[in-house]
Amino acid sequence: VTPLHFDEQEFVLYPPCDSDKLYPGEFPKHYFSRVTCECRTDAEAFPRFSEATSCRVTVSEGEGLYLPYGWWHEVSGSDAPNLTLNYWFDVPVSKSELENSGG
Repeated sequence: VTPLHFDEQEFVLYPPCDSDKLYPGEFPKHYFSRVTCECRTDAEAFPRFSEATSCRVTVSEGEGLYLPYGWWHEVSGSDAPNLTLNYWFDVPVSKSELENSGG
């Protein structure tokens, strides 16, 4: 769970085209990667993970981040009290980036 915040949070983002390198779980956990923080350097278990292209973004007080559909993300915040507000809305499959890319 990502909390609503008034301090900084760091996002690590991966584009939808790297989904196969992020080792999605089996349905219904296919929206979650099997690669955890603890095993990112395990090239034997996740050999293609090192090929994934990540982008780090820091969101500070008063800023927001729009995360398009299909983007993989990991969020870490400070130890200070914080809260994150998420809003999800349905995207028709015909308009989803994953559907259009064949993923």
